[in-house]
Amino acid sequence: MTTRPASIEWTGDRYDILPDSEHGAPLLLGGRLVAGYRDARYLNHRDAHTVKQWHVAVVSHEYAVAGGIAEISAACDPRRIMLGGLTENPAHEIPESWRCRRPACAALFRKADQEAQQPR
Repeated sequence: MTTRPASIEWTGDRYDILPDSEHGAPLLLGGRLVAGYRDARYLNHRDAHTVKQWHVAVVSHEYAVAGGIAEISAACDPRRIMLGGLTENPAHEIPESWRCRRPACAALFRKADQEAQQPR
């Protein structure tokens, strides 16, 4: 089992952190983990344009396009799930029924919930 890199603070600019950040590092906005939904606009499938699940956002340097590109991806599958619905969505505010249940996302959603309960 590998250890996830430390979380990094993000300014909201998609490209300001990617080159210098470790693969798999969770993104924080204002000190809180952020979540987003899959960007599937490029898929030619009639049901690819609706939000199915929300994922915790991480940096990926291995997104599976053209041999690997740097992108903001899902914690559960940073090589195949690019996140496009990233605004200022704190992970702890995403309703339970909308959350990805895969182990990596689920663990980070739990962490986000725990951190949100702690006083700042």
